[in-house]
Amino acid sequence: MAARKSCSKKKWIRSETTPEDDENLIQFLRNNPFESVVTAINRTNFPGHVRTARNRVRQDSELRNRVAAKKPFLTADNKNQRIGFALEFLPRRAEK
Repeated sequence: MAARKSCSKKKWIRSETTPEDDENLIQFLRNNPFESVVTAINRTNFPGHVRTARNRVRQDSELRNRVAAKKPFLTADNKNQRIGFALEFLPRRAEK
């Protein structure tokens, strides 16, 4: 049977997950750091909701969410400037 937790209103509610479920979820994410929590839930058959899984990961592990930085698209002017800069450093051939 799942463990019980107390909530702020002094009612006892049943926990959706067991410590084994939580550990399986966290272990999957440690082994697959580029997978999402949704993928981990599906692969480990985690019985709780997505929000519950994210809370467990945040509370029970050192894993943190990271988002890739967004790079701006290069315009034609940017590309021309970069090519010009690179061409300055190419060795020049001696003309005969």
